[in-house]
Amino acid sequence: MNNVINKTVAVAFLLAIAIMTGSLIAAAGGTDLGISRAQINPMKGSGTSLTSSGAITFSGNVVLLWSKSLPGGLIYISKTDDMDGDKKGDIILEVDNESTGVDIHTAIAVKGSDGTDLWRESTDIDVDEFSVIPTGDLNGDKKADVIFVNGSTLIAKKGIDYTNLWQESVIHPSVISAIPTDDLNGDKKADVLVIKGNWATGAYSVEAKKGKDGINLWQESFTGEGGISATPTGDLNGDKKADVLVTIDDSYANNHTLIAKKGKDGTNLWQESFTREGGISVIPTNDLNGDKKADVFVVIGNTLIAKKGKDGTNLWQESVTENGLMDVIPTNDLNGDKKADVLVKIDDWNANNHTVMAKKGNHGTNLWQISVTGINLGIFAEPSGDLNGDKKADVLVTILNTTRFANNITIMAKKGYDGTNLWQKSNIGWARPTDDLNGDKKADVLLLGSTIIAKKGSDFTDLWKASSTGDIGAMPIGDLDRDGRENTLVTSYDNIYAIGIPK
Repeated sequence: MNNVINKTVAVAFLLAIAIMTGSLIAAAGGTDLGISRAQINPMKGSGTSLTSSGAITFSGNVVLLWSKSLPGGLIYISKTDDMDGDKKGDIILEVDNESTGVDIHTAIAVKGSDGTDLWRESTDIDVDEFSVIPTGDLNGDKKADVIFVNGSTLIAKKGIDYTNLWQESVIHPSVISAIPTDDLNGDKKADVLVIKGNWATGAYSVEAKKGKDGINLWQESFTGEGGISATPTGDLNGDKKADVLVTIDDSYANNHTLIAKKGKDGTNLWQESFTREGGISVIPTNDLNGDKKADVFVVIGNTLIAKKGKDGTNLWQESVTENGLMDVIPTNDLNGDKKADVLVKIDDWNANNHTVMAKKGNHGTNLWQISVTGINLGIFAEPSGDLNGDKKADVLVTILNTTRFANNITIMAKKGYDGTNLWQKSNIGWARPTDDLNGDKKADVLLLGSTIIAKKGSDFTDLWKASSTGDIGAMPIGDLDRDGRENTLVTSYDNIYAIGIPK
């Protein structure tokens, strides 16, 4: 796994699934498998789906690659690698339709280049139990594949035609889910982590499986009150194979054990236990200290620890007040030292103080920070690519006043290395970082609201606009036509448009 940061998705896609008291809980974060699964909302973070359809019109420097009508309301879009062998990225759409009185959930594999269907799969399984998860190449045909999961059955399928590669099932009340990962065992094929749990017996397991045939490479089990989770990571020990972080939560003893495992055979690289009520967060990251190995962040309550991936020794740690909460977002190199860095968000709810800090990955010193204080104020930050062409990653910071949610938002584009503003705008909607839309070799920005606006990341000038009489959403989707520029999917409730900027 060459890059644990997924640059094209606003939210990091962590792919950690925990089984706790009988339910499957998926958490989001980042692996660079070339995939992402994002719910399309008219305003990022609002928690509301697209519910009304309307015609979408475009203006500015824009070209339509293709458009598509959908058999129901769009729920999820998954970006995936090339499934059909044309060397272009593809897409999986998940659509829900209740018009007949029966809730029909449909997964559609779409060619990214022209929008034609590769295959469709419909089911009346509850939308919360059904998912089609993109993976890398499981069987060695040089095409991306998928995993179908419905709660009790997991099927690895060819991406090109949805035929089965292998499958595994459990019996109720057991549940099963899957986490795709890069090559664990060195056979140059993507592999799969399978999570199983039975809330009635308290038996939980993580199984690392060969992607091509589902044969176990290794297994880690736990029996008791709590659960188990697995997080794919890059190469922790330098053997050029992906590795795995397993977390065992013993809620009865308030004990949480983090185990770093060799991907190929499951032997422990290191492990550490933490005692506290509640869980811990484990976040993989790129190389923080320059040893060319992936590293790890652990958040234990109000303490953040950066750890060497190879042996678990601490690089640095930081704690906040007892009332503080910490969020961690790994980022690429902000300051030009060729090491990964990190954004840390701290919320002190007693003092109503909220802070974002950009930190050097190797020793945790601040590059810069920004704070807001107030009962109704909040702040968050997202890593972007290089907005201004200085060859360093930059950051989008958003400050919002929750008393006037839709029209009191301030967005700042900040230089990653010192936090100085490239630009600042207020009351314009939500901003989402994206790769280069217009071919100037700089990252750009999508503004999400009642109108979608693509903006140059360097100076915030308009590139194109999309507006609708109904709800509208958008997400960057990669370079679908291989012209060296990021494309965008613009969506209504039941229509989707793939667009780009002409050369």
